[in-house]
Amino acid sequence: MKAFAQDFVRTLFMNLQTEKNELKIFLLSLLSPNDEIFVKCLAKDWGESIQARATPWAKRLQLLQRVQSLINVYKKAKADYEARLDALPQIIDQFKTYDNLLNFLPPAVFYGQRPSVWWTPRHDIDLIIGTHRYGYANY
Repeated sequence: MKAFAQDFVRTLFMNLQTEKNELKIFLLSLLSPNDEIFVKCLAKDWGESIQARATPWAKRLQLLQRVQSLINVYKKAKADYEARLDALPQIIDQFKTYDNLLNFLPPAVFYGQRPSVWWTPRHDIDLIIGTHRYGYANY
């Protein structure tokens, strides 16, 4: 599976438009050159519209990696806080319910409009947690 996943990432890299440098750098970071098992599929094996889908698929992989990274940072901070001798029960409860998850995001991601007037920070938290648990578009 890992060899096919690596080939898929390589195929996305090869089919991205040249101006998508940030995505190309991200895809390169996913590849591990020391793998002993190597699979090389034809681009058409991934579908006839691989060139059209390469950018959206790469962006989805990037989003999932960012969500995973955020959750990992959050879990480490939770473990570090719980290990403290002066840990407050209220903050430990916030870690358990993910109430303070948005505090681990940079302020730049909060610019722009909410998806709807009823959208709250709790919806953002639930969307991130759902994406982490169930995958992209399966939250």
